[in-house]
Amino acid sequence: MKSRYMQGLGWGICADALDHNTPNMPMGLLVQYAQWKKDVCRRRLQEQKDDEDRRAEARRVRRAARPPPLKYVTAAVTAPPQVGEVPPGPS
Repeated sequence: MKSRYMQGLGWGICADALDHNTPNMPMGLLVQYAQWKKDVCRRRLQEQKDDEDRRAEARRVRRAARPPPLKYVTAAVTAPPQVGEVPPGPS
């Protein structure tokens, strides 16, 4: 007879089964337990992914609703006068 790990139950399920004190549990029942545990983990991961997708969509909507950033207008700047040159202006 193969060990529980060799039958594809994995370390997580074997450790979890041992925590439940199931060394004498029939292999068929242990396989059912492993499949149930796998379904629970898969469902939890799917819920987390759906939640992340929902949050990402809400983030995109919020960012799209933001007003665009202000564009600062810069004044036309003339080149500074040379040393000793008097700038033009009213006299």
